[in-house]
Amino acid sequence: MTASKEEVDSILKAQEDVLFKNPNLVKLSVIEDPHRGWIIEAGVVSVDEELQKRALGDTGGLSQETSFVPSQLDLATPSNVKLSVEVDLLQVDKISTQARYGDKISNFAVLSSYGTLGGLQDVKNGFAYMYTNWHVVLNDAGEARIGDPIFLGGGAMPPADTDFLGYVSWTLLDDNFDAALIVSRRAIDLYRCLSISQRSDAAAIIKPIVGKQAYKCGATSGWTNGKVRSDNSTIKVGGYPEGERLFKKQIETEAMSQAGDSGSILFQVDPTRETGPGQTIYRACGLLFAGDSKFTYHNNLEDLKSKIPDSLFTPPLGLTND
Repeated sequence: MTASKEEVDSILKAQEDVLFKNPNLVKLSVIEDPHRGWIIEAGVVSVDEELQKRALGDTGGLSQETSFVPSQLDLATPSNVKLSVEVDLLQVDKISTQARYGDKISNFAVLSSYGTLGGLQDVKNGFAYMYTNWHVVLNDAGEARIGDPIFLGGGAMPPADTDFLGYVSWTLLDDNFDAALIVSRRAIDLYRCLSISQRSDAAAIIKPIVGKQAYKCGATSGWTNGKVRSDNSTIKVGGYPEGERLFKKQIETEAMSQAGDSGSILFQVDPTRETGPGQTIYRACGLLFAGDSKFTYHNNLEDLKSKIPDSLFTPPLGLTND
Protein backbone atom coordinates (compact mmCIF):
# COMPACT_ATOMS: atom_id res chain seq x y z
CA MET A 1 0.00 0.00 0.00
CA THR A 2 1.38 3.40 -0.95
CA ALA A 3 1.90 6.02 1.72
CA SER A 4 -0.40 9.05 1.91
CA LYS A 5 0.84 12.61 1.44
CA GLU A 6 0.63 13.19 5.21
CA GLU A 7 2.62 10.02 5.91
CA VAL A 8 5.37 10.96 3.43
CA ASP A 9 5.51 14.45 4.96
CA SER A 10 6.03 12.88 8.39
CA ILE A 11 8.80 10.58 7.08
CA LEU A 12 10.62 13.55 5.56
CA LYS A 13 10.30 15.58 8.75
CA ALA A 14 11.67 12.72 10.84
CA GLN A 15 14.74 12.04 8.70
CA GLU A 16 15.69 15.23 6.85
CA ASP A 17 18.15 16.56 9.44
CA VAL A 18 20.18 13.34 9.42
CA LEU A 19 20.15 13.04 5.63
CA PHE A 20 21.33 16.62 5.15
CA LYS A 21 24.58 15.83 6.96
CA ASN A 22 25.54 14.50 3.52
CA PRO A 23 27.29 17.45 1.79
CA ASN A 24 26.29 16.05 -1.60
CA LEU A 25 22.55 16.43 -0.85
CA VAL A 26 20.87 19.76 -1.64
CA LYS A 27 17.14 18.98 -1.70
CA LEU A 28 14.44 16.55 -0.58
CA SER A 29 10.99 17.14 -2.08
CA VAL A 30 7.70 15.37 -1.55
CA ILE A 31 6.24 14.91 -5.04
CA GLU A 32 3.43 12.89 -6.58
CA ASP A 33 4.37 10.24 -9.15
CA PRO A 34 1.49 9.30 -11.50
CA HIS A 35 2.19 5.58 -11.08
CA ARG A 36 3.65 5.22 -7.59
CA GLY A 37 1.82 7.89 -5.63
CA TRP A 38 3.68 10.16 -3.18
CA ILE A 39 7.46 9.73 -3.11
CA ILE A 40 10.53 11.73 -2.07
CA GLU A 41 12.85 13.15 -4.71
CA ALA A 42 16.46 13.64 -3.60
CA GLY A 43 18.61 16.18 -5.42
CA VAL A 44 22.37 15.66 -5.27
CA VAL A 45 25.36 17.41 -6.80
CA SER A 46 28.66 15.88 -7.90
CA VAL A 47 31.09 17.04 -5.26
CA ASP A 48 34.29 15.39 -6.51
CA GLU A 49 35.74 13.66 -9.56
CA GLU A 50 35.44 10.21 -7.99
CA LEU A 51 31.66 10.53 -7.80
CA GLN A 52 31.55 11.76 -11.39
CA LYS A 53 33.35 8.60 -12.54
CA ARG A 54 30.65 6.35 -11.04
CA ALA A 55 28.19 7.15 -13.81
CA LEU A 56 24.97 5.18 -13.92
CA GLY A 57 23.05 7.03 -16.64
CA ASP A 58 19.51 7.07 -15.27
CA THR A 59 20.64 8.76 -12.06
CA GLY A 60 22.47 11.56 -13.84
CA GLY A 61 25.88 10.05 -13.17
CA LEU A 62 25.43 9.27 -9.47
CA SER A 63 24.19 6.12 -7.76
CA GLN A 64 22.17 6.28 -4.57
CA GLU A 65 24.78 4.13 -2.84
CA THR A 66 27.73 6.38 -3.72
CA SER A 67 25.69 9.46 -2.87
CA PHE A 68 24.65 8.13 0.55
CA VAL A 69 20.96 8.63 -0.17
CA PRO A 70 18.86 5.51 0.56
CA SER A 71 16.42 4.30 -2.09
CA GLN A 72 13.75 3.88 0.62
CA LEU A 73 12.98 5.67 3.86
CA ASP A 74 11.10 4.03 6.72
CA LEU A 75 9.36 5.28 9.83
CA ALA A 76 7.71 3.34 12.64
CA THR A 77 4.54 4.92 14.05
CA PRO A 78 3.74 4.91 17.80
CA SER A 79 1.47 1.91 17.11
CA ASN A 80 4.43 0.05 15.49
CA VAL A 81 3.10 0.41 11.95
CA LYS A 82 5.98 0.66 9.48
CA LEU A 83 5.67 3.43 6.93
CA SER A 84 7.89 3.32 3.83
CA VAL A 85 8.43 5.66 0.91
CA GLU A 86 10.54 5.34 -2.24
CA VAL A 87 13.33 7.85 -2.84
CA ASP A 88 14.24 8.88 -6.39
CA LEU A 89 17.64 10.38 -7.17
CA LEU A 90 18.15 13.41 -9.38
CA GLN A 91 21.35 15.26 -10.18
CA VAL A 92 20.92 19.01 -9.74
CA ASP A 93 22.99 22.17 -9.43
CA LYS A 94 23.79 23.83 -6.15
CA ILE A 95 20.87 26.04 -5.13
CA SER A 96 21.58 29.72 -4.55
CA THR A 97 19.73 32.89 -3.67
CA GLN A 98 18.69 34.94 -6.70
CA ALA A 99 19.12 38.55 -5.65
CA ARG A 100 19.66 41.21 -8.23
CA TYR A 101 7.44 41.79 -9.12
CA GLY A 102 8.29 43.74 -11.06
CA ASP A 103 10.88 46.39 -10.30
CA LYS A 104 14.55 46.17 -9.31
CA ILE A 105 15.33 47.25 -5.76
CA SER A 106 18.57 47.46 -3.79
CA ASN A 107 20.02 48.57 -0.49
CA PHE A 108 21.76 51.94 -0.87
CA ALA A 109 24.98 50.42 0.54
CA VAL A 110 25.11 47.53 -1.96
CA LEU A 111 23.89 48.93 -5.27
CA SER A 112 25.79 46.36 -7.35
CA SER A 113 23.36 43.66 -6.18
CA TYR A 114 19.61 43.81 -6.64
CA GLY A 115 16.40 41.86 -6.15
CA THR A 116 12.71 42.17 -6.92
CA LEU A 117 10.00 44.25 -5.34
CA GLY A 118 7.22 41.79 -4.58
CA GLY A 119 3.54 42.43 -4.08
CA LEU A 120 1.66 44.46 -1.54
CA GLN A 121 1.37 42.95 1.93
CA ASP A 122 -0.81 45.64 3.54
CA VAL A 123 -1.58 49.36 3.73
CA LYS A 124 -1.62 50.96 7.18
CA ASN A 125 -1.97 54.66 8.06
CA GLY A 126 -1.03 55.73 4.56
CA PHE A 127 2.04 53.47 4.34
CA ALA A 128 2.39 50.57 1.90
CA TYR A 129 4.19 47.44 3.12
CA MET A 130 5.66 45.33 0.31
CA TYR A 131 7.25 41.87 0.20
CA THR A 132 10.81 41.03 -0.78
CA ASN A 133 13.59 38.79 0.62
CA TRP A 134 15.91 39.13 3.59
CA HIS A 135 18.94 38.65 1.33
CA VAL A 136 17.72 41.34 -1.09
CA VAL A 137 17.90 44.11 1.55
CA LEU A 138 21.34 43.18 2.94
CA ASN A 139 23.70 46.12 3.55
CA ASP A 140 27.47 46.19 3.11
CA ALA A 141 27.93 44.68 6.60
CA GLY A 142 25.92 41.61 5.59
CA GLU A 143 22.97 42.66 7.76
CA ALA A 144 19.30 43.13 6.97
CA ARG A 145 18.84 46.15 9.20
CA ILE A 146 15.50 47.76 10.06
CA GLY A 147 15.42 51.35 8.79
CA ASP A 148 17.97 50.95 5.99
CA PRO A 149 17.00 52.93 2.86
CA ILE A 150 15.90 50.97 -0.22
CA PHE A 151 16.05 52.35 -3.76
CA LEU A 152 14.49 51.38 -7.05
CA GLY A 153 17.01 49.96 -9.49
CA GLY A 154 20.44 48.48 -8.99
CA GLY A 155 23.88 48.92 -10.45
CA ALA A 156 27.14 50.74 -9.90
CA MET A 157 25.82 54.30 -10.32
CA PRO A 158 24.48 56.09 -7.22
CA PRO A 159 20.69 56.48 -7.36
CA ALA A 160 18.95 59.80 -7.81
CA ASP A 161 16.64 61.16 -5.12
CA THR A 162 13.69 60.21 -7.31
CA ASP A 163 14.75 56.54 -7.06
CA PHE A 164 14.16 56.43 -3.30
CA LEU A 165 11.53 53.81 -2.46
CA GLY A 166 11.36 53.44 1.31
CA TYR A 167 12.88 51.63 4.27
CA VAL A 168 13.37 48.11 5.53
CA SER A 169 10.45 47.63 7.92
CA TRP A 170 10.69 43.99 9.04
CA THR A 171 12.86 40.94 8.30
CA LEU A 172 12.84 37.22 9.00
CA LEU A 173 15.53 34.62 8.30
CA ASP A 174 15.00 31.18 9.84
CA ASP A 175 14.50 27.53 8.85
CA ASN A 176 11.41 28.37 6.79
CA PHE A 177 11.70 31.95 5.56
CA ASP A 178 13.97 34.43 3.81
CA ALA A 179 11.66 37.44 3.91
CA ALA A 180 11.45 41.18 4.42
CA LEU A 181 8.94 44.00 4.19
CA ILE A 182 9.65 47.45 2.78
CA VAL A 183 7.60 50.42 3.96
CA SER A 184 6.88 53.27 1.55
CA ARG A 185 4.53 56.14 0.85
CA ARG A 186 5.43 56.12 -2.80
CA ALA A 187 2.75 55.21 -5.33
CA ILE A 188 4.12 52.05 -6.95
CA ASP A 189 2.79 50.06 -9.87
CA LEU A 190 3.26 46.67 -8.23
CA TYR A 191 2.11 44.84 -11.33
CA ARG A 192 4.17 45.99 -14.28
CA CYS A 193 3.69 42.56 -15.89
CA LEU A 194 0.33 43.52 -17.27
CA SER A 195 -0.73 40.15 -18.67
CA ILE A 196 -2.61 39.32 -15.46
CA SER A 197 -1.92 42.40 -13.35
CA GLN A 198 -5.49 43.58 -13.14
CA ARG A 199 -6.64 40.16 -11.95
CA SER A 200 -3.92 39.52 -9.32
CA ASP A 201 -3.82 40.19 -5.62
CA ALA A 202 -0.68 39.58 -3.56
CA ALA A 203 -2.53 40.44 -0.36
CA ALA A 204 -5.09 37.66 -0.96
CA ILE A 205 -3.32 34.37 -0.22
CA ILE A 206 -4.16 30.76 -1.07
CA LYS A 207 -2.45 27.46 -0.35
CA PRO A 208 -0.13 26.26 -3.17
CA ILE A 209 -1.84 23.74 -5.44
CA VAL A 210 0.54 20.91 -6.39
CA GLY A 211 0.39 19.94 -10.06
CA LYS A 212 -1.02 23.28 -11.22
CA GLN A 213 0.71 26.12 -13.05
CA ALA A 214 2.07 29.10 -11.11
CA TYR A 215 3.25 32.52 -12.31
CA LYS A 216 5.64 35.23 -11.22
CA CYS A 217 6.90 38.62 -12.38
CA GLY A 218 10.61 39.19 -11.67
CA ALA A 219 13.03 42.07 -12.17
CA THR A 220 15.27 39.97 -14.43
CA SER A 221 13.16 37.43 -16.30
CA GLY A 222 9.80 39.21 -16.20
CA TRP A 223 6.64 37.16 -16.46
CA THR A 224 7.26 33.39 -16.39
CA ASN A 225 5.38 30.30 -15.31
CA GLY A 226 6.03 26.75 -14.16
CA LYS A 227 4.19 23.87 -12.51
CA VAL A 228 4.19 23.49 -8.72
CA ARG A 229 5.95 20.16 -8.07
CA SER A 230 5.92 20.11 -4.27
CA ASP A 231 4.65 22.04 -1.27
CA ASN A 232 7.16 20.32 1.03
CA SER A 233 10.77 20.64 -0.09
CA THR A 234 13.77 20.80 2.23
CA ILE A 235 16.68 22.48 0.48
CA LYS A 236 20.26 23.54 1.13
CA VAL A 237 20.87 27.07 -0.20
CA GLY A 238 24.17 28.94 -0.62
CA GLY A 239 24.83 32.65 -0.88
CA TYR A 240 24.33 33.73 2.74
CA PRO A 241 26.90 35.58 4.87
CA GLU A 242 27.60 32.39 6.85
CA GLY A 243 27.53 30.14 3.76
CA GLU A 244 24.84 27.50 3.20
CA ARG A 245 21.54 27.37 5.07
CA LEU A 246 18.85 24.67 5.31
CA PHE A 247 15.24 25.67 4.55
CA LYS A 248 12.23 23.42 5.23
CA LYS A 249 8.63 23.28 3.94
CA GLN A 250 9.43 25.19 0.74
CA ILE A 251 7.35 25.33 -2.44
CA GLU A 252 9.18 23.81 -5.43
CA THR A 253 8.25 24.76 -8.99
CA GLU A 254 9.74 24.02 -12.37
CA ALA A 255 12.58 26.43 -13.21
CA MET A 256 11.05 29.88 -13.74
CA SER A 257 13.61 32.39 -12.47
CA GLN A 258 17.03 33.95 -12.92
CA ALA A 259 19.42 35.90 -10.70
CA GLY A 260 17.64 39.09 -9.66
CA ASP A 261 14.16 37.56 -9.42
CA SER A 262 14.38 36.99 -5.66
CA GLY A 263 11.45 38.65 -3.93
CA SER A 264 8.91 37.89 -6.66
CA ILE A 265 5.44 36.86 -5.60
CA LEU A 266 4.26 33.45 -6.83
CA PHE A 267 0.65 33.42 -8.09
CA GLN A 268 -1.80 30.64 -8.91
CA VAL A 269 -5.34 30.64 -10.22
CA ASP A 270 -7.85 30.83 -7.38
CA PRO A 271 -9.98 27.69 -7.96
CA THR A 272 -12.90 29.30 -6.15
CA ARG A 273 -12.96 32.32 -8.47
CA GLU A 274 -12.85 30.83 -11.98
CA THR A 275 -15.84 32.66 -13.39
CA GLY A 276 -15.25 32.23 -17.12
CA PRO A 277 -12.89 33.13 -19.99
CA GLY A 278 -10.94 36.29 -19.24
CA GLN A 279 -12.28 36.40 -15.68
CA THR A 280 -9.69 34.21 -13.95
CA ILE A 281 -8.55 35.52 -10.55
CA TYR A 282 -4.94 34.96 -9.42
CA ARG A 283 -3.93 34.80 -5.76
CA ALA A 284 -0.52 34.78 -4.09
CA CYS A 285 0.88 31.56 -2.64
CA GLY A 286 4.68 31.97 -2.44
CA LEU A 287 7.69 34.27 -2.18
CA LEU A 288 10.52 33.35 -4.58
CA PHE A 289 13.99 33.30 -3.02
CA ALA A 290 16.24 30.63 -4.57
CA GLY A 291 16.76 28.31 -7.50
CA ASP A 292 19.00 26.36 -9.84
CA SER A 293 18.82 25.36 -13.49
CA LYS A 294 16.05 22.78 -12.88
CA PHE A 295 13.85 24.19 -10.11
CA THR A 296 12.81 27.41 -8.37
CA TYR A 297 11.99 27.64 -4.66
CA HIS A 298 9.55 29.83 -2.76
CA ASN A 299 8.60 30.46 0.87
CA ASN A 300 5.02 29.48 1.69
CA LEU A 301 3.25 32.85 1.83
CA GLU A 302 0.35 31.63 3.95
CA ASP A 303 2.79 30.44 6.62
CA LEU A 304 4.84 33.64 6.28
CA LYS A 305 1.84 35.91 6.77
CA SER A 306 1.21 34.35 10.18
CA LYS A 307 4.72 35.42 11.25
CA ILE A 308 4.32 39.11 10.41
CA PRO A 309 3.67 41.13 13.59
CA ASP A 310 0.85 43.65 13.89
CA SER A 311 3.33 46.39 14.80
CA LEU A 312 5.81 47.19 12.02
CA PHE A 313 8.53 49.82 11.66
CA THR A 314 7.20 53.11 10.27
CA PRO A 315 9.70 55.87 9.41
CA PRO A 316 9.37 59.01 11.58
CA LEU A 317 8.23 62.29 10.08
CA GLY A 318 10.98 63.88 8.07
CA LEU A 319 12.25 60.54 6.77
CA THR A 320 9.27 59.67 4.61
CA ASN A 321 9.24 59.96 0.86
CA ASP A 322 6.26 62.30 0.52
